[in-house]
Amino acid sequence: MEQFINEFVSGAYAVMVNSLPERAGICVIAILASLFFGLFFGAVKGRAVPYYWVLLEKIFGRYAAKSFKPDRSRSSLSFRGGLLTLFVIALSLIIGSFFSWLNRFFPAYRIPELLAVYICISTGVQIYILEIIRKNLNDPGLSQTRAFYSLAVTTRYDLNKMDNHSIARNAASFSVILFERALILPVIFYLIFGFLGLFLSSGVAAVMWFAGREGHGGGFQALSAGILRLMSLFSIPVSATLLFISTFFTPRVSIISAIRGCFARKSPDYFEGGILLNMVSYAANLVFGGTVKDVTGIAIKRDWTGPDKATAKIDINSLRSIQYLLFTSFLLVVFGLLAFIVLQG
Repeated sequence: MEQFINEFVSGAYAVMVNSLPERAGICVIAILASLFFGLFFGAVKGRAVPYYWVLLEKIFGRYAAKSFKPDRSRSSLSFRGGLLTLFVIALSLIIGSFFSWLNRFFPAYRIPELLAVYICISTGVQIYILEIIRKNLNDPGLSQTRAFYSLAVTTRYDLNKMDNHSIARNAASFSVILFERALILPVIFYLIFGFLGLFLSSGVAAVMWFAGREGHGGGFQALSAGILRLMSLFSIPVSATLLFISTFFTPRVSIISAIRGCFARKSPDYFEGGILLNMVSYAANLVFGGTVKDVTGIAIKRDWTGPDKATAKIDINSLRSIQYLLFTSFLLVVFGLLAFIVLQG
């Protein structure tokens, strides 16, 4: 038995090592495609999240909405939310297995593999939305723009009673969250575990998006939140490193303040942005967070984060800096993968 386990582990490790450069190449193409289509065409059907998240919301969104009853006990909500998470995990593993089979017997120039990664990530569309908001930041007609609708269905916040600066602030903070959960997390798990890791990580992140209420679900999000927090042990260090390096190339942000943000005493919970949002808030000298209402009218009481003398009134220049910061981070992911391919080659 011990010999079998050793041989299995050795074989699995050999397959992973040999597959890593190929998977990294697929990720580069998928990220560049996501950047191109997102930057120039914006969000499809409004949402700036991965297509796989949208699919899961279409399938399980009604169940999640009917199952979440704020007046229920925490144990009842945890059970209902746990069932939802298990259903999503099961479906994700089935889809991941299907793509593994498809890629093995019908490789078609790696198109199935490229498609799988593409539908599980989201990049350029966030910068597209931030750009429209930046151009209309001082325009009372911002709520009539396409970006307003895209942001509302992406963040799942009720934006109707927010002023333009609050809308911009929430757009920026959610873009930072998506950088980790809609790019770094699925890419890392795809590189290590293949299709199963890709769809599993993206599926759990999707549950937190459409049913987790940023960790304020009264227990409904307990299982998905626990799994996602464990997964973030892989993605948070990588995301924080990339964002920090990006501060060297971004105008009007402070590198020293970004370091202070990493070690600040008070930091928001991971599901509200965590250390990544803290870094950005300190680097750009902005305040993020505060209470918002989701699309069902339930209040999400988020902690405020940022330096003491910072402002919550985001301006055009600050919004542009966050765009640069995110875009540079996207490019660093691509360059990092390309460097890995070269070194492995």
